[in-house]
Amino acid sequence: MYLELLTRYRNYVATVEYKRTGAHGNDKEKDVLPSFTRVYTNWEKCDSRGMRARIAGRVTPSSSQIGGDIMELIELPSRFQQITAIACSQESGNILVCSHRTLCLYQRVTRTHDISRLKFIDFETWPVTLELSYSPTRLSICEDLVAASNSDSLHVFRINKGFARPTDWTTTASSSASSSPRKNGNDCNKDGEKINTDADSLLGEACKGIISSSSSILSTLSSIRCSLRNNYPELRVPPFKPPASVAMTVNIKEIPVNEPWAEQMTSMIESLLQLELWDAEGERAKDAIVCVALRPLYKISAFQSSKQESSCPRLRSHAYNTLVAFNCLVCTRLQGFMYHFPVEDGLVTSVGKCISEYNFTSLVKHIILQPYLLHAVTQTGLETYTLRSIHAIEEDRQEHLFHCGIFCFSDSGIQTIYSLRLSSTGTVYTDLLAVASLHTFTSPFVYCQLLSEAHSVLRTAISVTDNVHWENQLMEPCDSELYRESCALLSEYYLTRNTEAEWILGYEYSQLAGLEPTQLMERLKRFEQEANQCEVLLDSAPGLTYYLRTWIVKCGDDSRKLSAAALSALQHLTSCVTIEDGGCLLSSLVLQSPLLRQFSRDKTIKIITEHVNKNSSQKISALDCLAMTVLFSSKGKNSDAENALSLCTDSTSNMVALLIEHWPLLFDNTRNKNQVTADDWEGVTLSDLSVLLIEKKPIAMAETLTLLVVKEQTLHLQHILQVFLTYLPARMCTSTSGIAAVLQRFLEGIFNSWIQNDNSWNPNRDCDLSASDALKILMRSLLSDLIRNDRFIKEQEETWEEAKNFFGGKRYKYLDMLPPLSFGERENSQHIGLLKLQCLLCTGWLEGSSLSEMVQFVEEFVAGDLGYSLLILSQPEKAVELLARDHPNVLPQYTKDVLKSEPELKHIIATLQSKADEEEAGEKEEKVYSQILDEVIAAIAASVPCDVFSRIVPADAQQYATAECRNTGAHSTHLSDVIKATGHRMMATLNIKSFT
Repeated sequence: MYLELLTRYRNYVATVEYKRTGAHGNDKEKDVLPSFTRVYTNWEKCDSRGMRARIAGRVTPSSSQIGGDIMELIELPSRFQQITAIACSQESGNILVCSHRTLCLYQRVTRTHDISRLKFIDFETWPVTLELSYSPTRLSICEDLVAASNSDSLHVFRINKGFARPTDWTTTASSSASSSPRKNGNDCNKDGEKINTDADSLLGEACKGIISSSSSILSTLSSIRCSLRNNYPELRVPPFKPPASVAMTVNIKEIPVNEPWAEQMTSMIESLLQLELWDAEGERAKDAIVCVALRPLYKISAFQSSKQESSCPRLRSHAYNTLVAFNCLVCTRLQGFMYHFPVEDGLVTSVGKCISEYNFTSLVKHIILQPYLLHAVTQTGLETYTLRSIHAIEEDRQEHLFHCGIFCFSDSGIQTIYSLRLSSTGTVYTDLLAVASLHTFTSPFVYCQLLSEAHSVLRTAISVTDNVHWENQLMEPCDSELYRESCALLSEYYLTRNTEAEWILGYEYSQLAGLEPTQLMERLKRFEQEANQCEVLLDSAPGLTYYLRTWIVKCGDDSRKLSAAALSALQHLTSCVTIEDGGCLLSSLVLQSPLLRQFSRDKTIKIITEHVNKNSSQKISALDCLAMTVLFSSKGKNSDAENALSLCTDSTSNMVALLIEHWPLLFDNTRNKNQVTADDWEGVTLSDLSVLLIEKKPIAMAETLTLLVVKEQTLHLQHILQVFLTYLPARMCTSTSGIAAVLQRFLEGIFNSWIQNDNSWNPNRDCDLSASDALKILMRSLLSDLIRNDRFIKEQEETWEEAKNFFGGKRYKYLDMLPPLSFGERENSQHIGLLKLQCLLCTGWLEGSSLSEMVQFVEEFVAGDLGYSLLILSQPEKAVELLARDHPNVLPQYTKDVLKSEPELKHIIATLQSKADEEEAGEKEEKVYSQILDEVIAAIAASVPCDVFSRIVPADAQQYATAECRNTGAHSTHLSDVIKATGHRMMATLNIKSFT
């Protein structure tokens, strides 16, 4: 008889029974005699009161037969003559039956009696059979996963019963989990007596014939030892064939549905794992698969959605939406392989991956899985190992496996295990911690490994469970307390190590433990004292410094999160620590933490000042100077802040990098005292630090703002304009200031960067209103530079050549022929502002209103020679007349640089022809305009085709036009002949037939 025990739903057993032909049947008769699949509910009530019997799905019990304490037999309408294997789902109550290579599923359902409205258990036939490629001898079903295996092969596949999307089964309601003990209340009979329905506890039923003992075995793990095979053991090559050489199939066959309530459906099989053993080689005997265990892992969360059973798919339990993984343990005679199947949103996201390997000391007979431990019953004893499920779920790589304990059986006689009481989580943790404590200072690596293993046991217990009814259970309070204690111990260990990677782990574990800084400091102090008693020197200062640094930055300006003692300790620890750029570590924390900037500022300033004086022979770090400036500004001591900033001898690039990193210090929020963020810009203004930087470090300030917008993309152009316009009016004025100079340099950097990144950038094309406003402000700022008092000359960094390449370097060449540059003042630094304005006007970015404003301003305030080129650029419709009147010699170059269309070319020729005619009628001997006209016509002839040229040039100049075109045409014909001749010679050399 095959026996499978179902524990999660109603208390029943499913059996496969055979009829005997006589009083003394034998096992061989099972291969030929018919078999029956039967389910016994209330099976613990087997007594003299008898038993009710019915056929599943065909006979409905009467009202008087429903309920009660009488055992009930439900026979499944099997379609098979011979049943070779059976399995029950511990999650859904479904029964899987196998006949040689054919699988059939019976779905457990709860029906309601038509008259009494009482509920009763029933089973309906799944209208699909599955044909495997081999005959399995063992079956496992877990949710919608099936594992079928024999001694040679294993196939794990998922049955997807036509589900279109995960929302078909996920829950939408939200309710908090009910509170009840970790024991399942449904496992008690009517008299309140505890019924042993745990399959793990009844291990002995599957292990008869191994060893005999009338008493139960308690796996207390009193003797624990670490597997010391290797610090980084490589997994052995499994005894299975490569996946590419294994091809297992599952064929789906639909069967007629006679039951009126049965549903027609389509099913899909998703293969997840296919294993096949290698054949025997030489004298080596072929291995065999002896055990297979399939189990789910559900995520334990504070809130569990509730859902009625009728709304869940029949193959899945109500807890399927909390499923995070499946595990499948495959054991050969001496080895075990754990395969992991991650689940996300109801979908298995990858095929099976072997996450750990176990090497047993003796032949395996049976295995039991806990979420965190593997128990293997072998021929010689009980072996226990840790699992790696939680590491695979949380993608936390850890290579070590631990052989936690072994219980050896007696050598005398044949013994049988009738029950196995598994250790609690707290017991396993306590035992592992006891052994780890022996190596705390003598072998820190072993101590860390054992402590990490103990922590993993607790982390698994509070994170995942294999119990589908976990929402009706509560985690033991001691598990949570022990988990926090394990996190605290790991935090102590890692914070006393030597690398930043280990300090990061130490900080993370301290947060999981819920330790306050003062608590952690006390623990580290006590840990150091224990090390000193063992004559081991530990220095927790670097790790504690990292911890306090990270804590103070993350707690922001909330003074409740950090005590004065912790802040004082942080000041002391960081006072003598110098970071890479030579600055003081405390200075870095001052810039990062609003809380530290408010705590004991005088003491902080004193510490930083002492650090600066101690390193006065070297360069004074921008970090220290900026930190002192911030502290003095926060105290209202502006003169001291200026002095601190002037001490800096560091490079501008280092100062800019610091300002970018701590950019919120540059702004204040007038609405509240919270730190400024880019998402909330209302009421933001320049801080005292910004005003001081504008006065003392304008170049660094402007470059910082530019990079924040262009490179870091932390802020937007509109943000900066909004802040600066509170200091600099948008209307034109005749004076400037340091704030205006920084704004101008900032805008220059913005537009230079944008045009360098995209040569086709144009605010008019992109309809960028903020850019248009910024261009207007930049134009006004550059114009104001032209009328400044000579005593105030703005600091310039750009050379003449650099300024000529501003805004894409589109400046026209003819501008060099206009005053004041034509007067030999081309390299005069006072004209760099004019050069930038010319470059800006040549881009075509300015709107018509801005050009009109420029013309009006230049005519009223700018000297004639200085503003002449600006009038030419801002009035293209009058440029030809102005140049013909004042600087006709510029017109040929102007024609080459600017004029492109036929109307523009006709206009300049007509203008010069008129001037030439007036010149002919006059008495001047020098014919200037006639010569200029010739040069302009020559320039046009060299740049346009002959037919276009003929349309542009007037009739009275046709003689010159004909000669010019003739010269141009002759030159083109000569070039064509040269190209053809060269091509013919090349083809002759290559022995290729000419195409002409």
